[in-house]
Amino acid sequence: MQCGWIAQAGSYRQFPELVGEQKTDWLIVGGGFTGLSAARELAGRRPNDRIILIDAQRIAQGASARNSGFNVGYDLPEFGAEGSAEAMATFLAQTEIDRAGALENERLVNTLGIDCDFRADGFFYAAHEGERLGKVEAYAEVLTRVGATARILEADDCRTRFGTGFYSRALWIGGGGNGFLQPAKFSKGLVDTMPAGVELYENTPAIGLQPTSGGGAVVDVAKGRIKASRVILALNAFLPRFGYKKYRMMPLALTASLTRPLTPQEDMRIGRPPAWAVLCPIKGGTTARLTVDRRILIRNTVEYRPEGLTAADVSARRPTHMIALQRRFPWLTEADLEYSWTGTMAGSRGYRFLLDQVHAGVVLAGCCNGNGVSRLSMLGRLAARLALGEQDKLLSVALSMEKPGVLPPDPFLRMGVALSFALDRSRAAAEL
Repeated sequence: MQCGWIAQAGSYRQFPELVGEQKTDWLIVGGGFTGLSAARELAGRRPNDRIILIDAQRIAQGASARNSGFNVGYDLPEFGAEGSAEAMATFLAQTEIDRAGALENERLVNTLGIDCDFRADGFFYAAHEGERLGKVEAYAEVLTRVGATARILEADDCRTRFGTGFYSRALWIGGGGNGFLQPAKFSKGLVDTMPAGVELYENTPAIGLQPTSGGGAVVDVAKGRIKASRVILALNAFLPRFGYKKYRMMPLALTASLTRPLTPQEDMRIGRPPAWAVLCPIKGGTTARLTVDRRILIRNTVEYRPEGLTAADVSARRPTHMIALQRRFPWLTEADLEYSWTGTMAGSRGYRFLLDQVHAGVVLAGCCNGNGVSRLSMLGRLAARLALGEQDKLLSVALSMEKPGVLPPDPFLRMGVALSFALDRSRAAAEL
């Protein structure tokens, strides 16, 4: 099984494996959105420092390159216009962070000329059963109040906009960088435009970390050792492998499929709508996209699998993707699925992110809860500022937010998550 995003991103630069003893001012572990953003932030603020970034596999080809590509600045509020003051405060704080990340991504795409099919024209929450959107008028009012642009679409408008009669109601959310992109092309572009002072090493798994008394840490890698004055762990779902936040986050395995491009006749059949991106308002429903190059993306499986998924596992989930695909575009068959793949997302209780200094000179960041492109990008920048000992308003907001709740150990976590996801899928059956 091959990730369709990565396959279409073109050839990647290759970087060496780190070998031997190294000493550096900064070490960043993880080459996804968080690590790449942290490296760029440090290069701009400390151009004379030595900055090393390592990744266990290929840089920019991990989970960041495999997500659904939503650049979220404004998300759906979990309450209506009459929500509590506490709920509104939490929503505003999270929105401030997400919006900063989404706008920065948009700026990078435009100023650096990153070719990643970026569209800053918003995205949709849409439902087959219109009432599943909840109090959509109240949601739109909240979004407008905080600076977003929101518009409600009824069935006829949905059919025209999406090229399918599956959706009966939708909420479009624009502004604040809201949009979508090709995530592998974007992460590859971040690597290709990385400031020259950042040293990149791939196929260099970190296998141990020992904090040092003066700050920073010694990090063992497969073929060497790195002594770093300061370390940023940008590992998202894999932070527990270092013993950190083991009961504060969980790795969730998602799968997706991408079709071949629609033929001109098929494109005409659906009305040749502009590219779109749709999220489901019900947990367990389907994420769908019509890409710029006229392919259909379907993602509708999520499960607690710390061990990851095999190629056989991914193949076994393709029929579930096909159910969603044929409900929207019934003439497409499994033979039209060109790519299927898996990626790992970090989830937490309460849907909170992680940003913490766990030792002097050792900072970690992660836990996107499905909002990887903008949130993880911003967390990387904030992690760099925290490690630098700097203070600003956005960092203060991030550090003041509620932390993820404690999770039970396995097997209780596995059983609880399985039950929760089963209930979600049952409630979302019509939205598959």
